[in-house]
Amino acid sequence: MHICDYQINKKLLNLGLFIANRISLKAERTFSKLIVRIAIVGIMLGLGVMILSLGIVKGFKAEIREKVRGFNGDIQFIKYDLNSSYENSPFTLQPKYLSDAKKEKGVEHIVPFATKPGIIKANNEVEGVVLKGVDSNYDWSYFKNILISGKTINFSDSVAASKQIIVSEKLAKRLNLKVGDDFLMYFIQETLRKRKFEIVGIYNTGVEEVDKTYVIGDISLIRKLND
Repeated sequence: MHICDYQINKKLLNLGLFIANRISLKAERTFSKLIVRIAIVGIMLGLGVMILSLGIVKGFKAEIREKVRGFNGDIQFIKYDLNSSYENSPFTLQPKYLSDAKKEKGVEHIVPFATKPGIIKANNEVEGVVLKGVDSNYDWSYFKNILISGKTINFSDSVAASKQIIVSEKLAKRLNLKVGDDFLMYFIQETLRKRKFEIVGIYNTGVEEVDKTYVIGDISLIRKLND
C-alpha cells in the first residue's frame, strides 16, 4: 500500500514538473518574443529619427545656400592679391569678356559690386558694418522677397540714390532705427570721412552672418570715397 502511494506521488510529481517546465518554457519564449519585438520597434524608430534628421539638415543647408546665393550670386570675380579685408581691390573687366560671358548658357546677370567697411553711429550707439555698393543693373528680385519694410534703392535719381541705404532688421533693432531714419557712417582711411544716409528699406535674410554684417548702398559712393 505504501509502495503504491509512493509510486503514484512520484508520477504526480513528475507530471507537475513537466507542466511547470512547459509553462516556464512557453513564458520564456513569449518574453523573448516581446523583447525582440520591442528591439525591432526601437530600431525602426531610431532609423526613422535619423532619416528625418538628415532630411531636415539637408533641407536647412539647401535653404541657407539659396539665401546666400540670392545675396552674393553664384560666382564672384575678385582681384587676386594679398588683401584679406572686407574692402576688395578694384579691377576692370574688358567689354568683350562681359559680352561673351552674357552669351553663356545659364548666365542671367553680371553686375559690378564693391565693398567698404565703416562704422554707423546712431542714437548714441555705434556698430561696425560693411557697405556693399551696387548699381542700377543690380537684380533686386531676391531682395524684394526678403524686404520686411520699405523699398529698394531708386537709381533713377542718382543724387538721391547716393544717400539711400538698406539695412538688416537685426541692425535696425540694435540701433533702434526704422525706414525714414537717417544716420552717419564713418569710413576709416587716410582722411576720416563720413556720410549721411537715409534708410529706405529693411531686409532679413535669416542668415546671421549676412544680416549682422552688410548694408546695401550705391556703388558710386564707394568709388568716390576711394578716389
